[in-house]
Amino acid sequence: MKSDFLSDVERQLDEAAADPLKWTSALEAIARATGSDGAALLTIEGRGPVVLPTENMTGLADDYIQNGWYKKDFRYNGVPILKNKGIVVDQDIVTLEHMGKMPYYQDFLIKHGFGWFAGIKIDTGDDVWCLTLQRAFKSGGYDRAEQEKLVRLGGVVSRAAKIARQLGYARLDGAAATLEHSTNACFFLDRFGAVIRFNPPADRLIGQDLQLREGQLRSLSPNDQALQNLIQASVLQMPGDKVDLNMPVVVTRQGKRPLIFHAMSLGGALLSAFSPARALLVAIDLDAQIVPEAQLVQAAFALTGAEARLALALTSTFNLVDAAQQLGVSYETVRKLIRSVFEKTGTTNQAELVGLLNRVRR
Repeated sequence: MKSDFLSDVERQLDEAAADPLKWTSALEAIARATGSDGAALLTIEGRGPVVLPTENMTGLADDYIQNGWYKKDFRYNGVPILKNKGIVVDQDIVTLEHMGKMPYYQDFLIKHGFGWFAGIKIDTGDDVWCLTLQRAFKSGGYDRAEQEKLVRLGGVVSRAAKIARQLGYARLDGAAATLEHSTNACFFLDRFGAVIRFNPPADRLIGQDLQLREGQLRSLSPNDQALQNLIQASVLQMPGDKVDLNMPVVVTRQGKRPLIFHAMSLGGALLSAFSPARALLVAIDLDAQIVPEAQLVQAAFALTGAEARLALALTSTFNLVDAAQQLGVSYETVRKLIRSVFEKTGTTNQAELVGLLNRVRR
């Protein structure tokens, strides 16, 4: 390992902090500078690991997830050491004699050309990841002097990760702002399935039909488990999952029409490196009244102000008497106005009118 290896990777890490697409190049640079045969970023907590490997480690990473080796990864026993010391290596948790016998090494790592590892703590500010470096078994493990240098590397990578995380939140705030006027409730979820951002329609559902318990979204419906399964699958689909993200989940409500939930994952591991949001959950409230703005309706159909206000009043009631009371005008005035509204909007009855207005979205 070069004595000045940090200078070789700092520029790539600075670029990766601003551009998620640059993390693979940064990891390649780290592997070269540390005398490693491969490198990867992975989560150590949550539902399964999110893995971002260098190109020569993609086969190992795929095997790790697809064939369930992550469930047999005894190196997770070293996580407390990682968090305390900033680094964990094979020598901390297993003897060389056992390495020669364990299936994890003999049937998995060595098959892919690896054998020794160093796990380095990466602190994003609100989460902990692991930078794992891999060497071929014949190359030998990371010695004490190398471990000291790798702890310093962890600090440099953590700095870049924190910047990437902050930029990720800024992008998320921008995405949430675009949903400010959506008629559907939208929830952004982190990799633990916790809600980290939501729009005003979602806010209106919380406390009435939905609850947030320590960040986790729950319904009062008997089929809440179906919603939880959808949330977990959207955050990270793992082999064996039986949840189809293309199929909505219906959550019943007492005395109301149900909520229809759709979920989508937000990009792959590469595009979401250190991004706070992993998935978007959308709830369609079948009881929600879609009320367009008066100015928009007025401009769209060349209505007068009075005609636009009447048209909008009819989205919440089909009763002309109630509409007249709501607007503070006489019933006769409403009868005259409604004929003009029908003519200008090309509709013939109140049901057609309301259906038309409900398609007028901002």
